[in-house]
Amino acid sequence: MHLGPILAALDKVAVWTSNDGQWQEYGSFLLRTTGGRWVEVCFSSTTATKVFEHLVELLSEAGMKTLFDLLTVQDQRIVLLWDRKNRTCQ
Repeated sequence: MHLGPILAALDKVAVWTSNDGQWQEYGSFLLRTTGGRWVEVCFSSTTATKVFEHLVELLSEAGMKTLFDLLTVQDQRIVLLWDRKNRTCQ
C-alpha cells in the first residue's frame, strides 16, 4: 500500500483496538482522507511505522499519550485521535 497520498490528504485518524491478547497486535489505525475514503492500517503491518511517524507530527503530547495508552488496552473500542477540522482531538 502506498501511503503517501493518503497521509497527505488525511482528514481524520482513529484507532481501533481489539480485546484479543495482552497488547494491540490486532489493533488498527483508521485513516480517513479528505475525499471520504477510509483506509485501515493494522498495527502489525509494515506500513504502520509510516503512519506512526506521521502521527508524531500531528498529535499533541496528550494525543501521543492516548495513542501509547491504546497500545496496551485490553478492550475493543474506536478512539478518534485527530481531526483536520479541529486540528486535534487529543
